Order: sequence, then structure tokens, then C-alpha cells
Amino acid sequence: MCEALPFVFLPRKLNSLSNATKGTRPFTTLTNTSPHKLYLAADHGGVDLKATLLNWAKAQGVDCIDLGTSAKTAVDYPTYATKLADTLKQDSAAFGLLICRTGIGMSMAANRHAHIRAAVCDGAITAGHTRRDNNANVLCLGADTTAPANAIAALEVFLTTDFLGNAPDGERHRRRVAQFSQVSQHHQQEVRG
Repeated sequence: MCEALPFVFLPRKLNSLSNATKGTRPFTTLTNTSPHKLYLAADHGGVDLKATLLNWAKAQGVDCIDLGTSAKTAVDYPTYATKLADTLKQDSAAFGLLICRTGIGMSMAANRHAHIRAAVCDGAITAGHTRRDNNANVLCLGADTTAPANAIAALEVFLTTDFLGNAPDGERHRRRVAQFSQVSQHHQQEVRG
């Protein structure tokens, strides 16, 4: 059993967050006040944390779609990462949340899809940076490595932080994220032969 990690208290209202944590650069909050759509998936190791985050997000007014699993019977995490990735290909404005024991396997499986930018985060700071700087569309969490309070903080910041590339002076961020896609497309061409 992992011990509870320290966390920073965040406001309960979605879209009311102005600073993710004291002493860090503020994260830009979304100007659009309507909640995002969030697709959630987990393997058997992430079922309990997924349920906690699903309940929290619904209470904030986020439109949530649970893609499974809901049982603690062993399943293969790539199946659920692929299911979420396929769903986000059809609904590109939505966000995804993947949970396994560490978040690592889910992120590796999800990032095999060119349109996915998945990041393992351990709290609000890393979640804010990956949204703000990398335009991540999938948050990956580890049920064994992230206390529920830290997971809630990470999800709240992830959902309320805008990509700096959307700002008028955000060209360097847009350029870097575009390079992710170029690498993915190059790799897919190599695989096809």
C-alpha cells in the first residue's frame, strides 16, 4: 500500500483555478466555461481510482464516458488504451484519462497512436505543464503511485489548463507539438515499408 503523498488543495469549482500551486508559474485557465468531454478507461489495477475520478468529474459537470473496465479481473491494458485512442480519433475535442498501476503501460500503449499525446503525471504540476506546454490530450495516472487527492488535483488542472500554443505568441509550442505528429507520421511510413 502506498502512503498518501502531499498535495495542494485546489478549488472545487471547475474553471475557477488560476494557479496550480504556490511558487510555480500560473497555468492559463480555459476561457471556455463549458466542461470538456472526458473519456475514461482503466485496467484492473486502476478500477478504484477511475471510480473516484469519474464521480469527482461528474460532480464538476464534466461529460464523462466510462470505457471500462469496471471489474478487478485481470485485463490487458493495451486493449483499453487502444479503445480510448480510437474513441478520441472520432471525438478529437475531448480529453482522455487512462489509469493502470503506474500509468506507464497505458501511456506507452496510447502514444502508439499518432493523434494521441498521453503523459504520465503524478499531480497538479506535471498535469499543468503537459497541457500548457505539450497540448496533451490524455492524462495517465498510476493507481499505485498517485494518492486520490493528487489524482483529483491532476485531473482538475489537466481539464482547466489551456495549451500555450493557442496564444498569439505561442508559435514555439505549436511548432514542437507539430513535430510529435511528424515523427509519428514518419514512423508509420517506415512500418508500412
